Amino acid sequence: MRKHKLNISEKNFLYNLILTFLICALIFSYMAFYMPKVYLEKKLEATEDDLVEVHENFVKNKTYKNMESQLKNGMYSYYIPKGKNELYFSSPDLNAYLTVKNQKLINFLKYFGEDDLKKIDLDDFKMHLRPIIDEFSKEFSKFANLNHFDLIKRKSDDKMSIKSVDGNLIMKFSSRSKDYLATNLIILSRNKKGTYVSSYPFIFSNISDIKSTVFSAFPVIFLFVIIIIFLLNRVYSKSLTEPIIKMSNFTRNSKFDKNAKYDLEIKTDDEIEELSDNLKNLYETLTQNYIKLEKNSKRKEIFVKSSSHQLKTPLQAAILLNESMIAKIGKYKDWEKYLPELRKKLYKIQVLIDDLLYMNKLDESILLEDLDLSLIMKESIDNHKDLILDKNIATQIEGQKIAKVDYNYFKVIFDNLIKNAIENTDKNGKISIDFQNQIKIENYPTSISDYDLERLFDPFVSGKKQKSNGMGLYIVKYLLDDMNYDIKLSFKEKTFTVEIKEK
Repeated sequence: MRKHKLNISEKNFLYNLILTFLICALIFSYMAFYMPKVYLEKKLEATEDDLVEVHENFVKNKTYKNMESQLKNGMYSYYIPKGKNELYFSSPDLNAYLTVKNQKLINFLKYFGEDDLKKIDLDDFKMHLRPIIDEFSKEFSKFANLNHFDLIKRKSDDKMSIKSVDGNLIMKFSSRSKDYLATNLIILSRNKKGTYVSSYPFIFSNISDIKSTVFSAFPVIFLFVIIIIFLLNRVYSKSLTEPIIKMSNFTRNSKFDKNAKYDLEIKTDDEIEELSDNLKNLYETLTQNYIKLEKNSKRKEIFVKSSSHQLKTPLQAAILLNESMIAKIGKYKDWEKYLPELRKKLYKIQVLIDDLLYMNKLDESILLEDLDLSLIMKESIDNHKDLILDKNIATQIEGQKIAKVDYNYFKVIFDNLIKNAIENTDKNGKISIDFQNQIKIENYPTSISDYDLERLFDPFVSGKKQKSNGMGLYIVKYLLDDMNYDIKLSFKEKTFTVEIKEK
């Protein structure tokens, strides 16, 4: 059974789903275990700020009047005037003015008013507080007897901290257990008039209630996250997969279509667009290579089919001539007379073989460089100097032309054109080459029929004067076309003209 392969959309959705579960797990862990602690700490900071604000207003006004919006249940403050046994008390529900009569309490208030808030000695404080506790015990015994007293042991984290802020001494007594936080904030401050004390004892809501709220809300949060992830995944997957699907369909459909054109307009401003551009460049390169290979294949097919016939005729004639001279049949007894004829036929065979071998090398890559074409033409004329002198042909080169070309290509082109011009020009004629504008080669006097003129670029076809000049002009046209040049042949008033110009 073939295993099902996930496509990009399915993989992307699966990865996003896994990522969603991981994110939700992290969110849940944060909300369930860390967020309650953070919430309590932030709540405590806010409560401390509220008490500081209430205390500062109390120091200024000596009362809670006109502070209703700032007060919290449980807050209270009192003011002890310096050197007096009086006490001003305020809470959210009442304001009171007290006169202290107990001498021990009066002594404690004097100590409390004279003590340096910056240096609190707890042992000294307890020593002054002890007489008041003893006095309270005596008074309490008049109403009831305390027969048994046990402290209930419980697991809690009790802490006390003291800090000074803007001249205020802030004391925080906290008791934290597993599920709650009980805190008593006390602020003390003093000026020339007396001592001010504000207190706010409070208990935060059960922490387990916060956790239960998180647990109950999490399914909704999880569902909400899943919906958002699903919608975003649909949009993202579509933007990701659509261009890839287009490219995949194109490559699949164009596999056997050599005329297919890559016309996909993919604009994503990311690696997918870069991939599309690379695929387009690759396809264009492959198409060009295919056209070149097809062209080379066609060329090889032509000269392979033609070469068998063209080689067969002069080869059979050379064999027949050679056997006749060996057997001394008839006129061939005079072998000295017919040896030059045999040499001509063998030379034609050699020309055909050289052309065929060169055609087989044309797949080699070209090397472009800036060259003076007139100098290459002079080299070609020098290579055929003997033939030119034999027919007493005058040659003339005018101007020069610098172009980015392959030297070997144009060497073969000019060699074939000069050779063709020499062979088809009458004795005492002239060959004129002009490089001033386009490349123009003229040879005269000569003659050629319109029928032969149209077929000169076909392989193994030539004019009347030479029954076969191999594949010279066919090779010239092929090389010029490969170098992005055009060639035009014309004949007028005994003058044969070759014009070469860039496409």
